[in-house]
Amino acid sequence: MKKTILCCFIFFCSLSASAELEISQIDFKTLFNSYRFSQATVLPWPSIYWPFDGAGGGPGINHIPPGNDKSPAQKYDEFFATGGKAAEWENKNHNCELFESSLQMNCRSWYGHCNGWTAAALFNSEPDYDHPIVVTNPNTGVTMSFNYMDIKALLTEAWLDVWATYSGTGSTVPAAGWIFDPNDPIAKAPSSANPGVSNFDAYWDVTPRAFFFALTNYLGIKKVGIAVDRFTGSQVWNQPLVAYRLLPIQGNKATPITKDGQSIYPVTFGVKIYWANDSVGYDFKRRESLTWDVSNPTNSNDTVPNPPGREWAQDSTPDGAYVSRYLSFTLFFDAPVVASDDGITILSAGKIVGDGVWAHADKSQTDVWYPYGPELSQTHPDFMWRPDSITRPQYRNPIIDPEKIYKFILKQSPEPLGIKF
Repeated sequence: MKKTILCCFIFFCSLSASAELEISQIDFKTLFNSYRFSQATVLPWPSIYWPFDGAGGGPGINHIPPGNDKSPAQKYDEFFATGGKAAEWENKNHNCELFESSLQMNCRSWYGHCNGWTAAALFNSEPDYDHPIVVTNPNTGVTMSFNYMDIKALLTEAWLDVWATYSGTGSTVPAAGWIFDPNDPIAKAPSSANPGVSNFDAYWDVTPRAFFFALTNYLGIKKVGIAVDRFTGSQVWNQPLVAYRLLPIQGNKATPITKDGQSIYPVTFGVKIYWANDSVGYDFKRRESLTWDVSNPTNSNDTVPNPPGREWAQDSTPDGAYVSRYLSFTLFFDAPVVASDDGITILSAGKIVGDGVWAHADKSQTDVWYPYGPELSQTHPDFMWRPDSITRPQYRNPIIDPEKIYKFILKQSPEPLGIKF
């Protein structure tokens, strides 16, 4: 199912729990053996998410980056002779000063263009750091130099409204003890993101099974990144996943348990996921991460992090371009899973039964997985998505025309990117 995905605002009510990413391969043995770790062929690029709080330099893409004398919006206005309309619209709409006082703190903390950057980074090559694009608009006669910060900003705005394929609903209620109790009044209440499911189901509906299939089918088979909301709570932090690593199988592989009268076989998994960072500066340039590869044990190894729930203690690139998180979960099978002694090759396995269980769903493990409390949790994705095409303006700057960006600035056709204007 295709839906539009909204910004990293608090308003993302159009998400649908029934929408699913497209999964073509579900054979566990094939997926684990062939794609135990993998990454996107073209790694999504890190960037600032162009926050609404411009810290004195202008909001959103009307912020003037270091070393520039104009904002990306102002350059767009000049190049296309809009009379300053793009910058004016950004000031009036993507600006924390315009929100009511009760939302000001949230706005300054995390409102911005995270989903636009995420979609743009998944679909577009990283702009050249050292060679700005110098182009002349044949319609206006204006010659303009657009550097990598300008290009990232304009692409981020262009991809702010997209059609996307989903998995998961997304939580809108601050996480607390109710996430462990489906009978809690808050847990039982309908989710504002999708009234068809409860808050409890909305929190947990990205299951280990769905997560495993999304990683192995998209980053594994297709070698393309997917987007996740990495904040499992009421905020929305969209990030493009660049790679993952399933760790060697540890735990029970052959002893069955009985559930609903059926003998099933539990297997415990660990996985590291890697995403492009949006906590970088406007003028950030990749260094060590230019040659980053998930297969290199220096970058990503099979060691379980300690402590496992603190993401800042995980693998990351020295330049901060890519960061990671460790997760653990149990899947259940209808026949024993037989693995090699080192746990990296599956010799035989049954089919996956049910959705599986996250390790952090165990309330007794809160100190491990929720070191600063549930609402500050960085655990399983709140929802996952893959952008398909740009759609009509809803939250993006309507003065910024994606087709004009590709045609007159990037000098390329948008059609191969799946853009449908």
